Amino acid sequence: MKNKFFGLILVLFLFFSLNVFAVTSVEQVNDFNIYRAFPGKAVFGEEIWMLLLIENNSSATQSIKLTELLIDCDFNKDSAVSIDFNHGTEWNYFWDLTVPANESVTLTYWFKPKSIGSFIVPSMKTEIDSKIIYLESQLIEIECNNDLKCDLSAGENYLNCLDCSTGLNDGICDFESDGKCDSDCETGIDADCIELNEPETIAPQNEEIIAVDSVPQNNELIIAIGLFAVLLILIIAVFAFKKLKEKFK
Repeated sequence: MKNKFFGLILVLFLFFSLNVFAVTSVEQVNDFNIYRAFPGKAVFGEEIWMLLLIENNSSATQSIKLTELLIDCDFNKDSAVSIDFNHGTEWNYFWDLTVPANESVTLTYWFKPKSIGSFIVPSMKTEIDSKIIYLESQLIEIECNNDLKCDLSAGENYLNCLDCSTGLNDGICDFESDGKCDSDCETGIDADCIELNEPETIAPQNEEIIAVDSVPQNNELIIAIGLFAVLLILIIAVFAFKKLKEKFK
C-alpha cells in the first residue's frame, strides 16, 4: 500500500514539474479513483499532454474501459481508434484495462487544439461491468503563440494576440484611430472609415459649385437691369429737357 501511494505521489510530482499550470481532477467510479492531470493553460500549436492514473481500491482485480473523444484537435492517430457514422468519422483514444487489486495504472496521451481560446476536453466515458459513467469535462485555455504571424483561421485577433494589428477582418471592431477602416465595425463606429469615405461624398461640393456658378449669372442680370434703368432715365431726362427748352422759346 505504501508503494502504491508513493508511486502516485511520484507520478503526479513529475507531471506537475513539467506543467507549471497543471490541474488535477479526481473522481470516484465504483471502486476506482481516476486522476486526470493536465495544464490549465497552453500555447497554440503545442501538444497538450494529459495524464491518467486509474487506482483500483478493491481487494479484487477489476477491468475498466476508458474512452476519450477527440474533437477540434490534432492527435496521435497511431494510438487512436475511429468509428464511422453517417455524418462522418469519430476519433477516440480507447483503453481496455485490467487493474490488479489495490494497484494503479498510469496512462499518458496528447492532443493539439486547432484554435486559441477556451478548449473543452470532453467528458471521458468509463465502463465497468457494462455500467457507463461519464467523468466531468475539463477546460484548458489556449493562448497565442506570439510568432509574429496573425493566424485568423486559428481564432487569433486584435484582442487575444499581439501578432494581430488593428484594422484586420478578424471579427473584432477595434475602432482605433490608426488610418485603417475596420470592416468589422458598423457604419459610423470607426472614425477612420468616415474620414476615408469623405472624399466620395461629393454632394456638398456640387452645391458649392452650383452656388458659385450662379453668382455671376445673377450679377449680369442685375447689371443689365441697372443699365436699362439708367438708359431709361437718360431718355426721360433728354425728353423733359427738350420740352422745357421749347416752352421757353
